[in-house]
Amino acid sequence: MNENKCVYSTTLDFLGYRISHNTLSPDLERLAPLFNLPTPTDQKSLKHIVGMFSYYAKWISKFSDKIYLLNNLSKFPLNSQQVKAFESLKVELANAAIQAIDENILFTIEMDASDFAISATLSQDGRPVAFHSHTLQGSEQYHSSVEKEAQAIIESIHHWRHFLLGRHFTLITNQCSVAFMYNYKATSKIENDKIMRWHIALSPNSYDIHYHPRSSNIALDAFTRVRCSAISSHSLYELHAALCRPGVVCLHHFIRSRNLPYSLENMKQICRNSS
Repeated sequence: MNENKCVYSTTLDFLGYRISHNTLSPDLERLAPLFNLPTPTDQKSLKHIVGMFSYYAKWISKFSDKIYLLNNLSKFPLNSQQVKAFESLKVELANAAIQAIDENILFTIEMDASDFAISATLSQDGRPVAFHSHTLQGSEQYHSSVEKEAQAIIESIHHWRHFLLGRHFTLITNQCSVAFMYNYKATSKIENDKIMRWHIALSPNSYDIHYHPRSSNIALDAFTRVRCSAISSHSLYELHAALCRPGVVCLHHFIRSRNLPYSLENMKQICRNSS
């Protein structure tokens, strides 16, 4: 080895863990989607946030006391005490996830997809192990809902392959058709070539896939709608002006088709280029 080209470090991120001198701790990347979760800006986003924390309530000590300020929230934006309560709940949930993985407990992956993002959680016996979310870019936003749910499965398994390879695990999706197509016991032919290729890519894994209705995926809804929660009405007014003030139907169609994947400045540039 050439010593001049060597880089020495006191820590090493390896297979989902951070290794340092006499210390083994979880890689913080597993918790990045949780720590990056923005504060709620309206009642709808607040409902998603409270639902997610309630989903893991049994792992948060004195949960009722800590969620009280958010449950009784009626005005926005949040004041300093409410923001502090929100941030403390994120830390509490992160501490629940920072645990040694039990090799004897089955892994469970729950995933969800919206018009603009996909997300997944990895858990053992209900305790969160890691969180993952990804904003859809470019042509990914125009995929059908079935393809987005299927992509969520492929991406989450690839992201946590170091945990899952060689182990049997459970997949939970809220798309009944995806649960049927990705069931290795199904004998019917898949007509969608993309989903068929993804189905073949899953062949090295051993898993059971189950369908749960959307109402059961409360925690995942908060992550798939994180970008929508961060968009304020003020930004929509500016976007409306940047688009030369189209009608309500046209503005709604633009938001539904583009899903606001860019910043407002980039949106304005796109509008100028298109005009």
